[in-house]
Amino acid sequence: MKVLIVSHNPITTYQNMGKTLLSLFSSFRIEDLCQFYIYPSVPNIDTCKSYYRITDKDILKSYFTFKVKGKEIKADIQYRSQEFENENDVKIYRNKKNRLPGRMLLRDAMWRYAHWFNKGLKTWMEREKPTCIFVAPGAAKFIYRIAEKLAKKYNLPIVSYICDDYYFVKDQKNFFKKIQVKSLQSQIQGLIFRSTAVIVISKEMERQYSKHFGDKFYTLMTGSNYQISNEIKSKENIKEITYLGNLDCNRYRALIDIGQTLKKINEKTGSSYILKIYSNETNSEILSDLSKVNTIKFCGFITGEEFNKVFFSADILLHVEAFDEESIDRVKYSVSTKIADSLASGICLIAYGPEEVASMRHLIEHECAYCITSEYALMDGLTEILNNKQKRDILAKKGLEVAKEWHDSQKNSQNFYKLLSKH
Repeated sequence: MKVLIVSHNPITTYQNMGKTLLSLFSSFRIEDLCQFYIYPSVPNIDTCKSYYRITDKDILKSYFTFKVKGKEIKADIQYRSQEFENENDVKIYRNKKNRLPGRMLLRDAMWRYAHWFNKGLKTWMEREKPTCIFVAPGAAKFIYRIAEKLAKKYNLPIVSYICDDYYFVKDQKNFFKKIQVKSLQSQIQGLIFRSTAVIVISKEMERQYSKHFGDKFYTLMTGSNYQISNEIKSKENIKEITYLGNLDCNRYRALIDIGQTLKKINEKTGSSYILKIYSNETNSEILSDLSKVNTIKFCGFITGEEFNKVFFSADILLHVEAFDEESIDRVKYSVSTKIADSLASGICLIAYGPEEVASMRHLIEHECAYCITSEYALMDGLTEILNNKQKRDILAKKGLEVAKEWHDSQKNSQNFYKLLSKH
């Protein structure tokens, strides 16, 4: 068996989806894997036999040069682990306007009419000789079409991976958004019918999709990127809360709630709690809003050993989700990658978000984090967990048990290998 991974991001140790793919394929041999991806990033771990990359810039330039110049990429374990190979791409790819429906439709059209399936890619495919395709798509329709085109050309079965729900979303009022969502839903439906199996990230997602599409869905929760700790990391006194992750889906608003509540606690008790945020966020408006809360310290983007040092030295870790309807709709079936890492660390986890989203339900059901599900409960909740060492230790211990049952990368990857072998 040789798997062709089709995705936005390469397998890496520095980006969330890259980490997820690394966890999924951790028990595979390097000879079993090759990857086609489209982000201007570089894999910093030698997981695949070969990588082939075509970027949006390659596609755009082809309309002037009449040739799509994709290329084979070599993994670079000395790579400086920033999200983009060229720093100039940071502003381009993190521009929030890219999510506007008009831009998304234009991007899909740009890929649709470009000659990306050219001699270079064909030569690479014929050399690698994959026996099946694993596709991790998202909100861009062209990734679905790429996987289906390659599957049809080389007569390969497809196994799909859904970690964010773009199908069961609420009706859109904006005209272009309605068109974008409807066309994406049609593309998702086509890929699911074409797939021999679909891996999903939560039981809630499996139940919802199975009711609509039939019995081809399998839940495989994200595994931890770290070895599961043998013991909890217990601290007598808590000085700071640590959040590591992106601020998408309005998570920054939930973080502001936390920061403002810490400020009230500090004023009331004479304490000096702070919330440290480590994120790649560059949006000036969001950063400005965060800076207005004096208990919040924005520490920027860190990777590699620096990330590990901050993560494992945290007093207490934090997961948040926003409470607005649109954000809930986006994440309602998803379970964040960092939840697996947090539970496996042996450090107590605080979770703040609406109870109807899958990540919060997972933590509530298994009683493995201190869960706060409304803004009104923040003051009492944070005061209790920050001052109750026994409670923190109980939750951290339970977190390790849940990590071993649901988030063991090696076990999950071995189960994934067996599933792929059957399809």
